[in-house]
Amino acid sequence: MAGVVFVAVAVSLVTWSLKRPTPTPLPLSRFPVSLPQNQMLNEEESGIAVSPDGKRLVYVGGVGRNSQLFLRELDQVEGIELPETKGALWPFFSPDGKSIGFSVGGKLKTLSLDGGRPKTLCDVSYLVGASWGSDDMIYFSPAVTTGLYRIPAAGGVAEVVTTPDKDEFSHWWPEVLPGGKAVLFTMWKTTLSDTCVAVLSLKTGQSRTLLIGASHARYAPTGHLLYAQSGTLMAAPFDIEQLKVGEPRCPVAEGLNQSLDSGRAPFCFSQDGLLYYARGGEWLARRQLIWVNRQGEEVEPLPLPPRAYRHPRLSPDRLRLAFTKLEGDTLNVWVYDLPSGLASQLTFESNNMLPLWTLQNGNKLTFTSYPNGPYDAYWMPASRSSPKEPLVTGPYDQIASSWSPDGKMLLFTEDSPVTGRDIWLLPVEDGNAPRSFLCESWDEWGAVFSPDGDWIAYASEAEGTSEVYVTPYPEPVPQKISTDGGYHPVWSRDGKELFYRCGDKMMALTIETEPEFRVIDSEVLFEGQYLTGARRNYDVSGDGQRFLMVKESEEQPAATQLIVVLNWFDELKRLVPPP
Repeated sequence: MAGVVFVAVAVSLVTWSLKRPTPTPLPLSRFPVSLPQNQMLNEEESGIAVSPDGKRLVYVGGVGRNSQLFLRELDQVEGIELPETKGALWPFFSPDGKSIGFSVGGKLKTLSLDGGRPKTLCDVSYLVGASWGSDDMIYFSPAVTTGLYRIPAAGGVAEVVTTPDKDEFSHWWPEVLPGGKAVLFTMWKTTLSDTCVAVLSLKTGQSRTLLIGASHARYAPTGHLLYAQSGTLMAAPFDIEQLKVGEPRCPVAEGLNQSLDSGRAPFCFSQDGLLYYARGGEWLARRQLIWVNRQGEEVEPLPLPPRAYRHPRLSPDRLRLAFTKLEGDTLNVWVYDLPSGLASQLTFESNNMLPLWTLQNGNKLTFTSYPNGPYDAYWMPASRSSPKEPLVTGPYDQIASSWSPDGKMLLFTEDSPVTGRDIWLLPVEDGNAPRSFLCESWDEWGAVFSPDGDWIAYASEAEGTSEVYVTPYPEPVPQKISTDGGYHPVWSRDGKELFYRCGDKMMALTIETEPEFRVIDSEVLFEGQYLTGARRNYDVSGDGQRFLMVKESEEQPAATQLIVVLNWFDELKRLVPPP
């Protein structure tokens, strides 16, 4: 069925392209393009790019960390996997539409779409946007906490272009303006509300703010600036000579799948008005927290109204549930009492998420907060009897993932601009001096202690794609235990099973740790399109027989669809007169 739909779309687009020279405005046409189930948009990293002539579309497909780049030619029925792009993110086109750039395995690469193998340009910790200029220079953000860099597309040495000021966290999502004299970029500070769209003059080296509370800006040849704001695609007149934004500033697409964490917005358009965008995400989320048994049967939803829920975490006694909830454009941690059915808000100021109970008694909740730019780990009493206090802070993102059973050691992930995601330890009773535990040239994250504290399970991209590993503690000796991808491990309470996600699958490993660690059995418990994402979005009951999952509403836009708008520039000029 997806192939039939795409054939119809392709015919429409080709027919439309033949009519483009006529000066008569063509009617606006908006419809979804269906993708095969195995090519569903990666909702966390949903990068999409269309070639300047509108004839080629490249997008990130796959579930969770197991992503892949797909290419769809408009005159072809099926999309194809691009070679050597497993795990790739953030595709972007060359000006002639014959090549793409992307990041994979900690490298910035380019690939000719006419054949050949990817070419490596330089190292990147985590690409946060890139743009290929007409002068064959690629501008990019190589890490979460850096300014912009540039490098010749033919290869060479990367050089610094911008450096964030002391009140700025990072510079992301560059877009080279026509003529190559200036670059748009997103200036991230603390949250979406104070994030700015800025422009850099390449002649003077000076930058200035254009818009506040906006991100991921792109320039349209109609003389408009397109940008994301609170889950809405906005448009405003833009004087490209004076680099000034005019009025009015109007919404042109609602329910954009914009990231709360980076301002990323999955939309792209060709030079003659073919628009693609993805709807959904937190801005349209109406999710349920629901119990699912080992056979995949949905046995009991929690009596909470549908909201944008994330990160459910059960307390040690399994009587309380902490979770993240989005309201407006702010994330906060809530606590739900299972016996009474009462929910109360734990955090209020800034953005707070990823709750984690202390294991000794569950009296405190650890969570991630970013009041000053990078993510830091805080904690506070679950009773709210005192305010939050910092546990570990630093210049890079620090995200808590697990407490040791005795409550003396905290595992957390640090995002390094050099080595990517690394696993660290914080000895709480030892002067709060963190120390590295696993710090390699590839990503490791999501580490969790076993119930006896002798083992740590985590996800790693040591082999290029995400797999689950275990290691003894305190001396690391990594051992891969998943075979076909995996992430977000959770131990059973008795330590005899290890659960993890693999795409839509919930996996269970039966294990032994004496006389050595070994996997006795591996099975798929169930499959279902429950929320995945870069962070863990499920938890396990005390007896290991039920899983608390996050289920999307049936009204949630499908991850197997892109919205396509034909003749969009005529509509854009009608809504927002150009300068």
